[in-house]
Amino acid sequence: FFRDDVLMLAGNIADSIPRLRFALTVLRSKFRRVFFIPGNLDLWVRKATLGSIIRGEKVRSEDREFVDSLAKFLQVLKVCDELGVE
Repeated sequence: FFRDDVLMLAGNIADSIPRLRFALTVLRSKFRRVFFIPGNLDLWVRKATLGSIIRGEKVRSEDREFVDSLAKFLQVLKVCDELGVE
């Protein structure tokens, strides 16, 4: 498709690491180079609140994995490195 082109992504791609990995993998296969700047959605970590627990809302296992957005940011950087995304 765009094998000679460069793509610059300005964040807000996915709210979970598996979805982000999938999106970046697909885009990396289509473009010569991919640059990615994470947005707030990419780094958002949802925490369980008392209200959500009372309502029985499900907390994703990924949200329990990251202590804060900085920890998730480091994982995003790792995924980018693994995929060759700059």
